[in-house]
Order: sequence, then C-alpha cells, then structure tokens
Amino acid sequence: MGAKKRIIIIGAGASGLMAAYSAVCEGASVTVIESNPSAGRKINATGNGRCNFTNADADSLSHYYTSDKSLVGGVLSRFPVKNVLSLFESIGIEPHLEDEGKYFPLSGQASSVSELLYRHLCKLGVEFIFNTNVTSVKPTQKGVNITAGDNVISCDGVIIAGGGMAAPETGSNGFCYKLAEQLGHNITPTYPVIVQLKTKGGFYKSISGLRVKANVTLECDKKQIRQEYGDLLFFDYGISGPPVFHISVEAADHIAKSKHVSCVIDLLPQMDQKKLFDKLLMRRSLFDGGAEDLFAGLLHKKLTRLVLDAAKVPLSTQIKTLTDAQLLAIANAIKHNTVEIIGTKGWENAQATKGGVALDGVDPKTLASKADKRVAFCGEILDVVGDCGGYNLTWAWSSGFVAGKEMANNL
Repeated sequence: MGAKKRIIIIGAGASGLMAAYSAVCEGASVTVIESNPSAGRKINATGNGRCNFTNADADSLSHYYTSDKSLVGGVLSRFPVKNVLSLFESIGIEPHLEDEGKYFPLSGQASSVSELLYRHLCKLGVEFIFNTNVTSVKPTQKGVNITAGDNVISCDGVIIAGGGMAAPETGSNGFCYKLAEQLGHNITPTYPVIVQLKTKGGFYKSISGLRVKANVTLECDKKQIRQEYGDLLFFDYGISGPPVFHISVEAADHIAKSKHVSCVIDLLPQMDQKKLFDKLLMRRSLFDGGAEDLFAGLLHKKLTRLVLDAAKVPLSTQIKTLTDAQLLAIANAIKHNTVEIIGTKGWENAQATKGGVALDGVDPKTLASKADKRVAFCGEILDVVGDCGGYNLTWAWSSGFVAGKEMANNL
C-alpha cells in the first residue's frame, strides 16, 4: 500500500474545513494552514453570531449568481442540504429550522458549529497550522511547494479555500486571489454584497434605527430588477435589513458600473394605492391639526417628515386644507418612496463577495485548476455568490466537500 497523499488546505473557514473532512475521509493526509489563531472565525460572525448554516431551499439554483449555473448545480447535487444536515447532526450540531427555511444550530451559537467541526477534524487526524500566512503556491515536477510564513512545505496537492474580500477582519482580505493569479487564473470583478446600501443625502437622523415592514424594489436605469419584503431599517447613511441584503447581491455591480440605481420603498404594502388614497380622503374629513397628524395610527410617527418631504407638502399644512392632488402625492410618497443608491457600506460590512476566480478555469467535476489538477479551489474565492439566508455557507460546504473528495481520489 502506497504512502498517503498529502493535501494542504489554505484557509480554515467553512469550505476549508469541509474540504479537510472529505479529503481525510478518502484516506489523505491533510494539513490546514490558517492565518487566524483559530478555525472558523468567519463562521462565528455569521447570522449575527448564530450561524445560519444552510437553508431548506439551498439546493435551488435560483438563489445563486454566477457565470456557470451548471457547474454550481453539479456541485450542490453532490452534497445537498440533506447531507449537510446529516453530517452536522452526526458530529453533534443539532439543526433548528426557523423562518424562511433558515437552519441554525439549536444552541443559538455560531461558535458551536466551528468548535464541533474543528474537534471532529482533529479526531480524524487533520493537522492545523495557525497564525501563518501563505504567500505562494508553486507546482513542481514532484508536487506543489507552498511558502507558509518562513517555511516551504511540500505536498501532493493544495486546495485554496481562503475566502474572498468580505469581512476582512476575519482574514478574508483577498490574499487568495493573488495566489490564484500566480497560477494563471483570471479574477472576475469583485463587489461587496449582502451589505447595507448608502442613499443620496442619507436619511434624517431622527429616523436612524427605525425598523418597518416594507417592500423594497431595486431599479437600475428605471428598470425593475428585484423586489423583496421584510424588515427595512433606516440609518443616517441609508438603508439596511434583510430585503436590502437580498437586493444588494444584484445592486453592487450596477453601482460599481456607475449606473443609475435606486430603491423604491413601499411603506404600506398591506394596501394598494387606491385604498390608501381613499383612507387619506376619509382622514382629511375626520382629523384636525397639522399634516403630520394625518398619519396617526397608519404610519410610524417618525416617517411623517420623510413622506411629506417626498410629497412636497409643507409640515405646517393644515389637514383640512390638503387638496386631492396633495393627498394623491402623499399616497404616492408612501407607496413609491424612491431613494437613489450611491454605494454600499463596503467590504468591512459585507457578508459575501460577488465575483472571484473565473469558473472557466476550473474543472466543473473536481473544482481543480484546468492548468494543474494538483491545485483546486472552493468556497467564496470562486465566482459564485448566493442570496442572504444560508446559501453562501451551503455553497461553502458543498464545494469544499467536492474539492476535498476529488483531490484525494485523483492525485
């Protein structure tokens, strides 16, 4: 029986840990090199510290944005959601299903996911080297040489799983793109996504932190791109919340290309504009006082100025003097409150990266480099991004599983 093939994995994030698991299960000797002092630092930051590790609908390609959906579909089919749940349960992570198909650990702690994965991998014999940066990956006639810190380490194959650019404080600072470029791979433009959006002029400080249920529609050059419903948060810089995180996946590249990007906010999705106008007509006859009193019991009081400014109705206007045209403008300002998007809150606030290592340079079955099968990629470094809600971690688990398994079997 020949010696075990040695595989080095760069990055101890979600995809790297899963690649280590599948490779060691196939009989390889596995070493994981990580720049942080511990494994799974980015995992620990996901889901507001609770780790939304997959989604009941994560096998559906409609949730992924990439240049090659057939590659993504093939990878997901080989390690689907049911396999993620089964593996996690087998190592002690109890899945808990919540709204919108989101799975969290029952413990409510993201750290339990990274800790149990790390503990299980150590039990299987995976070696970890922490606090070490990899600066080069060089294939040779005999194998692959990796410069890690001050040392050159030889191995039979390497899997690059060091993440993208999002949340650089967790170690995802784009260093793996440089490694991929050294190997001749193209990097498609990268953008921060699942991130807050900045609006022109910002918002009034008086409503900063306000949360409302709303429909948010992304428009680019006046064309409707995507609509999402949920808790919308207002801040002095712009907007946030789940619907914003969802639409940011498609907004970011449009913003970077300097297109006219806007969000149309429906502050009262519970009723159509005609019904709302009729309500306002009734309120005009029912209420006295200034225009701000028109919304009592209908809208959050803090939204009054935002709506009246959008409708170009002075705050001092008396309710009884409001014309039908002004009421129509107010109804429109509630149902179609349009804000111009001028940017995102950047990499430090983003949860994922759009763009990355071009998929035409990797084998769709193995995720290995077409230039040299001894080097493979998985996770966020590849040009694949998913919606907010556990989809990006699902891609990390699935792509890591495939890269590790194939590398161990094909060296």
